[in-house]
Amino acid sequence: MSYYLTLIASDKQLTPGHLARIQTYLETQGVALAGAPHWLSPHHAADLPVATRPHFSQMQAMRRGLDEDRVDILVSSRESRRKTLFFADMDSTVITTETLDELAVFAGVGEQVAEITRGTMNGTIDFHEAIRRRVQMLKGLPEKVLKQVLEQTTISPGVEISLKVMRKHGVHSSLVSSGFTYYTAAIAAHCSFDDHFGNMLEIEHGRLTGRVLEPILDKTSKLEIIKTKTAEFGCDLVQTLATGDGSNDIPMMQAAGLGIAYHPRPIVAEGIDNQIVHADFTAILYAQGYTEADIHAVMN
Repeated sequence: MSYYLTLIASDKQLTPGHLARIQTYLETQGVALAGAPHWLSPHHAADLPVATRPHFSQMQAMRRGLDEDRVDILVSSRESRRKTLFFADMDSTVITTETLDELAVFAGVGEQVAEITRGTMNGTIDFHEAIRRRVQMLKGLPEKVLKQVLEQTTISPGVEISLKVMRKHGVHSSLVSSGFTYYTAAIAAHCSFDDHFGNMLEIEHGRLTGRVLEPILDKTSKLEIIKTKTAEFGCDLVQTLATGDGSNDIPMMQAAGLGIAYHPRPIVAEGIDNQIVHADFTAILYAQGYTEADIHAVMN
């Protein structure tokens, strides 16, 4: 089996010099090339075929070597490179914010909730405990605030075009979030996800009760959703792609055929070798071998 190293630029151009730098490093590490570099998008994204998959420390070293120029590097297998099923986290991945934290600002407990969120995403606070504590702080918040937060929510750059490209190529996309279904439903519809999963806030008489309904969707639930969908579509996990930013996304990213951390929290960066740090969401397209022409084809 052989692999592709994919280099993706952000606000600076990708150059042959960047590719040569990686080739030189691979030679010192005994990682053989499996072909010549080729461009997926001129001056923006390129593939470098390799015979073996670089291990985690080598990916870290190459990432550090490209960091100053704000270039990302991802690794993918040639086998089933273009995936059949796509799974994405919502908060701080598909959208730029944490919706629970935004609700907390309206409730006057923004910093307290944000601190718990950081601990949860970094894996230092139990998720079930954290979501119950945070939602309890929202007790009495008017239901209309949910809409106000939604109206202020921004989709991460590159998400919508990425979904369009994958949809055109027959990919089934699922929004899988430990956030709330009020938002997953709206964001999924806006971005053209095929389905969505999330937690449900209890609302009575037009106000939040401070309770989240059971069962709580957590990291184990996310993993089970991937497995269930894979069985439903009669495919293998190698044909799946999963992306997220927090600790509760790690199991689904590790299980997927291609797991990519998007702007990862520190604990995620320590365990997932594919990381989008600088580029926008379209990096997940280039990691699957899609080209600039594929992107332009859905823009016309």
